[in-house]
Amino acid sequence: MKRFRFTQLALCLGSLFFSSHEASAQDVTLSGDASVNSAHASVNYGALSNLYVGNGNTAFLQFDLATLPGGTTSAQVSQATLTVFVNRVNTAGAVTVSPVTAAWGEYSVTAAGAPATGGSIASVSVTQAGQFISVDVTTQMKAWLDTPASNHGLALASGAANVLFDSKENDETGHAARLDVTLVNQGPQGIQGVPGVAGIAGATGAIGSIGPMGPQGIQGLVGPVGSTGATGAIGVTGPQGPPVSFQGTWSNATTYAVGDAIFFNGSSYISLVNGNINHQPGTAPAQWALLSQQGAIGATGPAGPTGATGVTGAAGPVGATGSAGPTGSTGSAGPQGPQGPPVSFQGTWSNATTYALGDAVSYNSSSYISLVSSNVNHQPDTAPAQWSLLAQQGAIGAIGPAGPIGPIGLTGGMGSTGATGSAGPAGPTGATGSQGVQGVQGLAGSTGPIGTTGATGAAGLQGPQGPPVSFQGAWHIGTTYALGDAVSYNGSSYASLVAGNIGFQPDISNVKWALLAQAGVAGANGANGATGAPGPSGPTGPAGATGATGPAGASGGVNSIVYTTEFINPGSNTGTTFYLSPLSKTVSLSTASNGVIASATQANFSAMPVACTVSALNVGVNNYSGSTADTTTITIYKNLTATPMTCSAATSGLNSSSNSCKDISHTFTVAGGDSISIAFVESNSAAFNKVTVELICQ
Repeated sequence: MKRFRFTQLALCLGSLFFSSHEASAQDVTLSGDASVNSAHASVNYGALSNLYVGNGNTAFLQFDLATLPGGTTSAQVSQATLTVFVNRVNTAGAVTVSPVTAAWGEYSVTAAGAPATGGSIASVSVTQAGQFISVDVTTQMKAWLDTPASNHGLALASGAANVLFDSKENDETGHAARLDVTLVNQGPQGIQGVPGVAGIAGATGAIGSIGPMGPQGIQGLVGPVGSTGATGAIGVTGPQGPPVSFQGTWSNATTYAVGDAIFFNGSSYISLVNGNINHQPGTAPAQWALLSQQGAIGATGPAGPTGATGVTGAAGPVGATGSAGPTGSTGSAGPQGPQGPPVSFQGTWSNATTYALGDAVSYNSSSYISLVSSNVNHQPDTAPAQWSLLAQQGAIGAIGPAGPIGPIGLTGGMGSTGATGSAGPAGPTGATGSQGVQGVQGLAGSTGPIGTTGATGAAGLQGPQGPPVSFQGAWHIGTTYALGDAVSYNGSSYASLVAGNIGFQPDISNVKWALLAQAGVAGANGANGATGAPGPSGPTGPAGATGATGPAGASGGVNSIVYTTEFINPGSNTGTTFYLSPLSKTVSLSTASNGVIASATQANFSAMPVACTVSALNVGVNNYSGSTADTTTITIYKNLTATPMTCSAATSGLNSSSNSCKDISHTFTVAGGDSISIAFVESNSAAFNKVTVELICQ
C-alpha cells in the first residue's frame, strides 16, 4: 500500500514538472521601412534616415516572421510589442497603427501606389522627442501566424500630429523600429500512469451520436537530428570573379561598384552589385559578401617566471643629461563612448528655467549641454557636474569691409515764414494853426499816418534744399499728389513728402505734408493821431517797409524701422512656400499656419507703421543637425505680391554648416499701412536649419 502511494506521488510531481511552460523573448527582424508624402506622390523616400508621419505623410514597417523559431504558432504568442523612437516632434498628437493589406517595396513605394490599410488596431499620443513609445500588437501578430500570407507589415499615420521616427537607415541616433515577441513553449507529454484494476464490465449502453472533433493536439517534440548524409560530388568551378579593389572603411554615403572591397567592424566585405550605396555590410547579403571574418582575440599567454634579484652594484658616477629622445608614436584611438542623449537647443540660458538631460543652451557666446535632468540655477561655465561645453566661443574675426552707403533721406519741408516786424512809433503831431472862424461841424478826420518801420531782424539760417516744387493750387481731398507737389490750404502752403498722396489733410498729416509757407499774422493797428483843428487833413504817411524773413523751421524727422525674425525649417514639404510676418517668432512653420499670407484663419504679414524705403535684406542659415545639403530662399512680399528683393543661402551636408546671403540692390518704397511678408522655401526638408532674417526700411 505504501509503495502504491509513493508511486502516485512520483507521478503527480512528474506531471507538474513536465506541464510547466517556459517563456522566451524573440526580436523579429525589421526587413523594410519607408514613408510616403501625398504632396510628392511619385517620390520614393525608402532611403531616408527618418520616417515622417502626419502632415500628409504615412510610414510603413515590414517585419520578417521567418526569424521566429520554426513551427511557431499563434497559441504560443503571449505578448507582441511594437517599439519606435521619436526623433522629432513638429506638432504633438495621436498616431494610429494599422495593418497593411497589400504588398509593397521599401525602395519603390510612393504615395501614388501606396498599399491599402485595415482599421486602426492601436493609437498612441506622441508629445516629446528623444523617447521610445510602445504599442501592443499581440492580436495582429497571432493573425499573421494563423495566415502568414496576410503579413504585409504595419502603417503609422496621423491626422493631427507631425512627427519623425528613426528609420533603419538612421546612423545618428540609430534606433530602428523593433517588434518584440514573447513565446510560451508547450512542455512534453507526461509519463503514462500505472493501469488501474479492471472493473466489472457494465451493461452495454445504447450507441451515442458521433461527438464533435476534438481540438488540435499539442505539437510533438522535435525529432532527433538525422545522420549526416554522404558528401556530394565537387561542383564545377564557378566563373572568374571580378577583380578586388579595396576602398578602405565603408561609408553610407559612398557608391560602390561590383568587386569593391571595404573594411567594417573588424571584417572585410566585397560588393556583389553596382550602384551599392547605404547598404550596411553584415545586414545586406544581397549587396555584400563576407570576404574575411574578424578573428577572435587570442588567449593571454602565461607570465614568465620572475628572475632572481641580482647583487646591487656600486653607484656609478652621474652621467651627463642625454638629449631628448624622439616623441613616441600616437597611441591608437580608444573605443567610442556610448551614444549621448539627443540634443534639444533651448536658446539663451536662464537661471529660472529647469533643463532636462540633453538640453543645450548658449551662454556668453559659447554653447553647453545639460548632463543631468532637473538642472536649474547652475551657471554653465562654473558647474561642470551639471553642464559640459558643447562649442567654445570663437575668436573675434577681422573687421569686415564697410557696408554700402544707405540712400539719402527725404528732404525736410521748407521752414515757416518769419513773424512780421512790430509797428513803428507814430509820427510827430503837426503845429496847431491859428484859430479860425467857428465853422460848421467838419467831417471825421482821416486815420493818422503809419509809424516808421522797425529795425530789420537778423537773418535766419538757410534751410536744406527741398524737392522741386510744382504748385497745384488749392488742396482737394479727391486729388492724388506726387512727391514735391505744393498746395494752398487755409492761407498756408504745403509740399507733398510722398507719392500717391490722396485724402490726407495737409495741416494734420505731417507724414504726408510739410509746411511750405505759414499764413502771415495781421500787423497791429497804428495808434490814432490827435484830432486836429477843423483845418485840412494832413497827407497820408508812406507805408512801412516789410519786416525781414524769420529763421527757417526745423527739418522734418527721419522715418526708419528694422525687422528681425528667426524660425526653424518645418522638416517636411520640400519645395513648398511658407509665409510669416517680419515680427514673427515662430518656432517651426507648418502648412496649417503658414500656407498663405492672408485668409480668414491666417495673417502672416505686418502693417508698415511709417512710409519708408526697404533698402536691405540680410539672411543667416545654420544647419545644426542632419547630414543633408539644403538651399534656403527668402523673398519679400508687398501687399500680397512678390518684390524683386530675394536671396538664397546654401548649406552643405555637414552638421553645423552655415551660410548667409543679402540683397541691397532691389530696393522698393512702402507707404504707411502697406503689408509686408517674408516667404520661405527650401530644396531639402530633411535638414535641421535655424534661419534668421533682417529687413531694413529707412
